[in-house]
Amino acid sequence: MANIYTGTSNSTQGIESRYNSKAQSREVYLDRARDCSELTIPTLIPRDASTSAEEFATTYQGIGARGVNNLASKLLLSLLPPNAPFFRLAIDNFAVKEIEENDNLKTQIDSGLVQIEQAVMDDIEMSNDRVVVFEALKHLIVAGNALLFVDKEGLRVFPLSQYVIERDPMGNVLEIITKESIHYNALPDYVREQILKEQGDNKEDAVCDLYTCVKRETDHFMVHQEVKGIKLKRVLVNTN
Repeated sequence: MANIYTGTSNSTQGIESRYNSKAQSREVYLDRARDCSELTIPTLIPRDASTSAEEFATTYQGIGARGVNNLASKLLLSLLPPNAPFFRLAIDNFAVKEIEENDNLKTQIDSGLVQIEQAVMDDIEMSNDRVVVFEALKHLIVAGNALLFVDKEGLRVFPLSQYVIERDPMGNVLEIITKESIHYNALPDYVREQILKEQGDNKEDAVCDLYTCVKRETDHFMVHQEVKGIKLKRVLVNTN
């Protein structure tokens, strides 16, 4: 269970500043991903200056887009096959030795595990997890990178253009910073009041940049957010 704390980050540098600093080393990979996107699915990873009203260039042939969609579909069927669980729950060998003499108990446990498997599959079928995973697979094929956010309400995918990440030499995550657009009215009341008080910005139709930082601190991750330089709540998430 996550423990929520209010306050500001201990870092003297804002999340937006750290994101912009780390984004510079990401540009070479992002430019390469955008070049690949232009030859396959141009709307997958658009340029920075792109808007929702922009007309993207149409490729001379659609073999690139068909190839990406075909590969993503095959990978999705392998990862999340329909009408069949992609995992299996089983009892470890030590527990099996303790109950192997009681066939009735072993049968009940196996039946309960099957019910859990089916419940997970039903939850996946009723949610939009397949759509999100399919989108993430397309990003992996074209850009070679994507970020999945797993929440109780479902999955979300962040393209390479919306996050930066720092790892140690062993590949362990040290810090993740995401950038996303959020409508002004979607912010909590106390955040809107603080923006109005500090910056005098009361544009109800405006869109703000929301920065989320996930930083490792020894045995836990500290999560905090920032909108227009204003720190939001921090969440302490245990790794175990």
